[in-house]
Amino acid sequence: MNQSTPSRPARRRPEIAIYALVGVLLAFSGTIDAQSTAKTKSDRPSSESTVDKRPADQTPSRGKSSSLGPVPWALNRTYSYAWVLRGSYVGDTKFVIRLPEEKTKTADKKATANAKKKHKSDYHIQSHLKFHNDHVNRSMKREYVFNDNWVIQKIDSSDNLEYTNTRRSKKTEKIWKEGTTLLSELTLNGSSPTRSEILLPSGTHVLPADGVVTWGILMPLELPIDTSKNVRVAYPGMGIVYEVKIRNRGSDKIKLRWGEEVEAVRYAFQSKNRQLAGDVWVDKQLRVVRYRQDKLVIDLKL
Repeated sequence: MNQSTPSRPARRRPEIAIYALVGVLLAFSGTIDAQSTAKTKSDRPSSESTVDKRPADQTPSRGKSSSLGPVPWALNRTYSYAWVLRGSYVGDTKFVIRLPEEKTKTADKKATANAKKKHKSDYHIQSHLKFHNDHVNRSMKREYVFNDNWVIQKIDSSDNLEYTNTRRSKKTEKIWKEGTTLLSELTLNGSSPTRSEILLPSGTHVLPADGVVTWGILMPLELPIDTSKNVRVAYPGMGIVYEVKIRNRGSDKIKLRWGEEVEAVRYAFQSKNRQLAGDVWVDKQLRVVRYRQDKLVIDLKL
């Protein structure tokens, strides 16, 4: 894959890179509160680190894994990821994939059939993140729209925060594509919208905040990765396109948050400037069963 230079729009406010993926879960402005420690108690068993290291000869292969093509998830089923920060359970993301509902009321059967044919290959993903620690309760709802090739077309999101000092914040964001340009419109606490855009090189994946859902789409599309592979990812919240190297680190046997043991291949990812770095584990069904970045671990509930 050709190397690319990050695209930066002139009108975008500078923000730290971690905001795009993990920091956004901890502080609304994008600045991580390094002193906050999640102390929410949970009676669920804690996750364990990798206990069995195996050679990389069990690389998951891309294929027709489900009715959704290479994507391993099922329609109309709710999936759940648990968020564990510094060893403590702090929230979860739930998501479901649906086909769009038909609203055509015409009596013309042919027109109705054409409308269904037009929309049946679009996939809508609704996700809901609930996150809480000592300082903030957060509720983030998103709706993603993908075409039949699993290329993202638009994202609508609503983000609500309540702080312990009774301060509240509300953010809404709309993200959509126009040709090879990704546009976003951000509204904070009812203020006038701020608009920005990113030029997307061919084959770029879009990874907004709460990226565990979109990593669950990205990885099946990019597999197999026998040794390493470069991919481009765009972060609308920062206006940057990163070149990220994904490396196959071999097969692990891991224990997830709820105690299930699973065989999965670990893939390490890192951008050129090292602002983005972490690991994802993919099982034989091509599902991302674990995501890890710094002190944050996100596990799929099987």
